Amino acid sequence: MLIIHKTKGLTLIEVLVTLAITTVGLLGLSAMQFQSVQAVQDSGNRSHAIWVVNDLINRMRANEVTNYQINSPINCQSAPEKICSAYHNGTSRIAASTDCTGEELATADIWEAVCGTPLSSGFSKAINSSSSLINDPLITIEELDNGDKQLTISWASGVSGESEGRQQKYMTEDGELIANQRDSYTTVFRP
Repeated sequence: MLIIHKTKGLTLIEVLVTLAITTVGLLGLSAMQFQSVQAVQDSGNRSHAIWVVNDLINRMRANEVTNYQINSPINCQSAPEKICSAYHNGTSRIAASTDCTGEELATADIWEAVCGTPLSSGFSKAINSSSSLINDPLITIEELDNGDKQLTISWASGVSGESEGRQQKYMTEDGELIANQRDSYTTVFRP
């Protein structure tokens, strides 16, 4: 008498289907996590940009006699000749320059708001500044026809240039590849 036992267990096809479904699910979760990290980074940059702009607006209102309009973006690579407010450079307190003109004060205010105060190693971004958390900030100030001021601060979203030996690329909605993607925050106020 021949007894046939039915084999119990999973077939190779069932294992492959399960593996495929699990892989698709995990890829979806990783893509969702990546989008979440990008959203948090964008939110943080936008929050810090708002703090920088509000700081600069308060400085502009305190120095009403000077025109803060600039024609080209100010970035942290072009330090002013004078810093017109007292600051701490990491090792000691530095007194403010007493012979600053209104224009020099405006230039120093803009630079300090965007780049922070100088450190003892020279003019570089301050670690404790809210602007130090923004990647490659640029600011423009324009005067509108009605006398209002328009402030725009932009920053590099994501890592620009090379990161760990890989060139970062961004794609616009039109499908064009660009090397650096910039986001911005703009506000209009009456001084």
